[in-house]
Amino acid sequence: MTDELTPEEVEKITFTEGEESLLKTHLLNGSRTKTIEVLGHSILLRTISVREELEVISLIKEWEDTRGFSKAFKTAVLAASIVTIDGEPLYTPFSTEEKVTLPKKFEKVGKFYPLFVNKIYEGFRELEEDTDKLLQKLTSGKD
Repeated sequence: MTDELTPEEVEKITFTEGEESLLKTHLLNGSRTKTIEVLGHSILLRTISVREELEVISLIKEWEDTRGFSKAFKTAVLAASIVTIDGEPLYTPFSTEEKVTLPKKFEKVGKFYPLFVNKIYEGFRELEEDTDKLLQKLTSGKD
């Protein structure tokens, strides 16, 4: 994995007032990215928004209360998170008017082997945890 912050590195981070404001805005309104290496493939991941999380939940309703829910959840989250694999977009819409791409991405990620999905999901969780640590550091004692 690359671009990963250790807890010690997070503790050493200091921000100027301007940097802190910019980072807060970016983290709350944008997304963070991280490139990971999985089984010889370079994968660019990004954090997902609340809206995308809701789309994930909606997409996997048919697996709710089944043994497959966990796999469906991981697959859908990665469909929303993966930007590129080996520099190629996970999915390219046929036209600029195509707005709903998550189901197509879900279909594509669903064809990956479980080991590959699990490894990528580990990278996504690390990205989320790193982002949470940065947000905690930014907001600690500042309410």
